[in-house]
Amino acid sequence: MGENQVVTWPDGKVYKGSVKLGQAIGSGSIVFPDGSRYKGQVWDNAANGQGFLSWKDGKTYMGMMKSDRAEGQGRIGWPDGKVYEGYVKNGKAEGRGICVWPNGVKLKGTFKKGTLTGKGTLICVDGKTYSNFESTMLNHIMSGKINCSQISIPYGTMTLPDGTLYKG
Repeated sequence: MGENQVVTWPDGKVYKGSVKLGQAIGSGSIVFPDGSRYKGQVWDNAANGQGFLSWKDGKTYMGMMKSDRAEGQGRIGWPDGKVYEGYVKNGKAEGRGICVWPNGVKLKGTFKKGTLTGKGTLICVDGKTYSNFESTMLNHIMSGKINCSQISIPYGTMTLPDGTLYKG
């Protein structure tokens, strides 16, 4: 097995790492044509297994890779400090997970193509928890138009840190 060999594939990917019988296998690093970079497990000439991926726009991913795509259990980080932990497909939140904003607000729920689907649970920094949180409210929180103290509860429930329960 050759260690630290450099291979350039026809699609423009550049790999540096272990090569056996002409195949990238083991651990190594890949620079993709779009400028994104990967370091971690490799086999079948692709990022497969555990690794770290960074995109040109500053977004990062740590977790499972499948055929050069962020796919499986992992953690996505954005340059603004937002973090998602859960299942990932094609580099986006997919399935059950939790998103945490830099201000400490957390959103637990089911995501599809990076967006909350249906209703989730919003956990505010002050400890208030809103269940059955509508995904339509998410854009307002992300844009800073409203914060947790401005949320009304026309539907669903709110639980205060002391356990007091309010129903909308």
